[in-house]
Amino acid sequence: MWSPDSRRIAINDYAGSDNTNNLVYSVDQDGQPVDLQKQLDLAFSRYKWKPMPDADHFYMSVIRWTSRDELKLIAWGHGGEPTMGFCRCFFLNLVDGTGRRCHLDTTGDPEGYCEKIKK
Repeated sequence: MWSPDSRRIAINDYAGSDNTNNLVYSVDQDGQPVDLQKQLDLAFSRYKWKPMPDADHFYMSVIRWTSRDELKLIAWGHGGEPTMGFCRCFFLNLVDGTGRRCHLDTTGDPEGYCEKIKK
């Protein structure tokens, strides 16, 4: 999914039956791609809050770019303790490294909701 200014591309790679790889590549840099899972963890580490529960099956998907520097993404999965499904929404700024939660109405089947809206 291309950013609005076409300078970055976000890739949702459904790599396995229990995980995804979510990377952003820049056309301006020869450097390493941005690993969105690591960036999300880093964004919330300053608050000493882990954005995701422990899960045996963990997936992420970029839903859309909200600006040239910010992504809206969802994360979902199941497993861990207690064993239950989850679906969470986040905004992640790639320039300043900040993140914030967004609201999803996942009443009933949170994991199923995320499965329906993923890209």
